[in-house]
This record gives sequence, structure tokens and C-alpha cells, in this order.
Amino acid sequence: MSATPVSPRLVQLLDLLGVDAGDCLRTDGRCSVPYKGGRLDILPLTGKRAILETLVVYLPTESEPRRACIVQALRFAAAQMQARPDVLAQSQEQDALVLQHEFGLDMSVPEMATVVEHFLHAADIWRRICDKT
Repeated sequence: MSATPVSPRLVQLLDLLGVDAGDCLRTDGRCSVPYKGGRLDILPLTGKRAILETLVVYLPTESEPRRACIVQALRFAAAQMQARPDVLAQSQEQDALVLQHEFGLDMSVPEMATVVEHFLHAADIWRRICDKT
């Protein structure tokens, strides 16, 4: 799979976040941005879209604690489905839960920065919910 080129608007967002696009670009096309709560990945898509993704929690390897963690997360997800645009997903490796949010690269840079800010705040809430298991 070839990486989608980084859009000029995304470069402007990264500049606003204090990150050099060349320093954060990974071979898979994602931009990885460290922040206080962990790492924010921004995956550019075709059609002026991108996905924000961050780790919520690593899943326990033991069966019962793993199930309890997933059930707790699914309950919260169901309660938040109407109110939040973020999506809880399982990592590709199936060892963690991640939070994702798709957004348009055609909005203004300040609007994109607000989306990122709200997304990171939501990720903090998800981490607190998942830590209760």
C-alpha cells in the first residue's frame, strides 16, 4: 500500500502543533505526534480526509480481565454513540483499544486544531473509563 502524500493543510496543522512534518512522517504514511497522554497518529486518506488515532488501553492477555475491559468499553461506547464522533476500535494487532476520528483536511487549520484538541480530551476520558476495569 503506498502512502498518501501529506497535504499542505496537514503540514500547516503540524506546524501549529509544533511538529515538523518531516520529523513525524512514518513509512506507512502516518504522522506520529507525541503529546502528554501518549502518541497521536494522523493518517492522511484520499479525498481530503484524515484519521486521528491514539491508544486508549492495552488489553489484558488473560481471558476474564480482557473480556471485562472490552465490555466496559462497549457499554461506554454505546452510551456515547449519539453524542461523540469518535470511534473505539481494536488495534490491528488486536492487543489494544484505540480511539479514531475521521475529519476533513478542507477545513481551516484552527478548526482542525480544535478537532485535535477535542479528540485528545475524549481519549483522556476513554482512558479513565478503561482504567476502571
